Amino acid sequence: MTTRTPWNEYMIELGDYWIRECDAAAKKEGWTVFNADGVLQIQAVDEPEDGDVSLPDGDGQAYSLVAQKALEESKLHALALYLDGREADGEIFIPKALIYW
Repeated sequence: MTTRTPWNEYMIELGDYWIRECDAAAKKEGWTVFNADGVLQIQAVDEPEDGDVSLPDGDGQAYSLVAQKALEESKLHALALYLDGREADGEIFIPKALIYW
């Protein structure tokens, strides 16, 4: 049986890796790592602030952008994929293309 880590513990972990500079750089591209009901997810920024980009196709476009840039060896984007916990049971989703990187 898999136990889920409470969100406050994720925040402690996230703070060690996803620092403000990461968040600011991601938002300039229109996405960031958000808490979605206790699971960290790559999502589009719905209400961009000054300097932030808006992604018209939403979360799918954000995830595709992050995966593509991770394939181009961006550490920021690879970190975001690592932190994304979309799969049930807390497993980490890694796009097939990254397996053959």
